[in-house]
Amino acid sequence: ESRWRREKGCLVASNSQAANNQTVPLGFSCCLFQFKTKMAKINLKLSSKDVETSLQDGSIKLQYIPATIKGDGPANLEQFFTPYTETQRDGTLCNALRGYPLRGKATSLPAGYTGVMLQETKKPLSDEDDRTLTFAGAFRDYTYWNYDRQPSRNDPMAKALGWLQLAEVLHGDEPDADTELAVKQERSK
Repeated sequence: ESRWRREKGCLVASNSQAANNQTVPLGFSCCLFQFKTKMAKINLKLSSKDVETSLQDGSIKLQYIPATIKGDGPANLEQFFTPYTETQRDGTLCNALRGYPLRGKATSLPAGYTGVMLQETKKPLSDEDDRTLTFAGAFRDYTYWNYDRQPSRNDPMAKALGWLQLAEVLHGDEPDADTELAVKQERSK
């Protein structure tokens, strides 16, 4: 049986099993100890009906821009951003934000995936307080932008989508005969 005490900023075990009941620092003892902390809960307020309605509405035109903007209000993209977007011959998009050139790419989520946007309306007072995120919209397509380079497969967003597809292959159900036939037909095109 061990007893614990704080000594010079460290936890020290006084182990009755040790010779002469000496003090043994934790770093050298074979003890497993557990710290209990309060974990904050995250409450999500959304329903499948809200998601379907948002997808059918089609009003969400998600633009992922690598910038921190200190504001959380609506932005009139249709008037001040979208009209200035140009499509290049290779399919990439060009625009600018506050004088900085952007290069972008329109992207779709893999089949079977839907993205949701959640908004936190009330910030918690501490890290231990519960948080509530409310549904703000759903999407299956989005445009992501880079400041300093052309969009490529090495972009973090593209890699994340690649991992989704890899996870599906590794952990998904085995395809049935119809799915295998469709894949073979797609490859032969």
